[in-house]
Amino acid sequence: MAPTGDKQYHLILSIDFGETNSAICYALIPKGMPPEDILPENVETVTSYPNSPLNRKGDPMRLEAATEMVYPRGTKFRSLAELVTNEPMNNLVMDSGYEVDATDETEIEELSDRPLWGEEAHAHFSKCSSHSDNSMCLVGGFKKMFDRSGMHSAHNDRLIENLRINFGQGIPMEKFSPDKVIHSITVDYLTCILHHAKNFIILKHGGIYGKRPNIVSTETVICVPITWRQKAYRDLQSCMTVAMKLARFPGVSLEGNIIEKVMLLSEPESGALWLLSG
Repeated sequence: MAPTGDKQYHLILSIDFGETNSAICYALIPKGMPPEDILPENVETVTSYPNSPLNRKGDPMRLEAATEMVYPRGTKFRSLAELVTNEPMNNLVMDSGYEVDATDETEIEELSDRPLWGEEAHAHFSKCSSHSDNSMCLVGGFKKMFDRSGMHSAHNDRLIENLRINFGQGIPMEKFSPDKVIHSITVDYLTCILHHAKNFIILKHGGIYGKRPNIVSTETVICVPITWRQKAYRDLQSCMTVAMKLARFPGVSLEGNIIEKVMLLSEPESGALWLLSG
């Protein structure tokens, strides 16, 4: 185990949870550095996602992970309220879930028995043999379900029916509530991508400094659609809180079961900031 460095760091983590692909950028800065001193070169992008095209340096997919998950049909999920309030959270949402070792938060960890996610999920169902595997289900496009205001009604209806068939345990359509499934899948996906980001940051900066970075505080920025209702914002923030706890992200503080240092940034604003920073 590499030792933790004495110098304290503040981590700013920006998550773009997308409908098709997702990405994470971050800035690891000395604790106490004034915000105005943060330069564009301080901002880095998480890469090396499982099954990502590492050898294609110009491929933008190196910087993203597909927002997709693969589950066994019939998987049972818990409600978001249960996930937020249940303590301790030592394993993920799935009943057959995967456990996180109770080690130091800045130690490299592996998630055992985790579901396929991102490019792994995409690659699995790209194989001809996978299309005939009725025991597994590919789930994508679930971000649209956070705000069902009518903009994606046709897509949402198809996704709800797909979720009911695969995870509804025979419940008729008029009695099936998709929110529990959508929120649980979102928690699983965010946990996977955050866990990867955590290991990426520790490995990269541990190599630079010779010791695991001593991250004492983490500030989270989540990019969200400007058209969402307030309930959708709150639900996504709760999903992020559970995922942060499950990924054992260092420096995360909670206030009433919600991440304390979190900012929701609309996608137009985040795009404008990206253009200005370049």
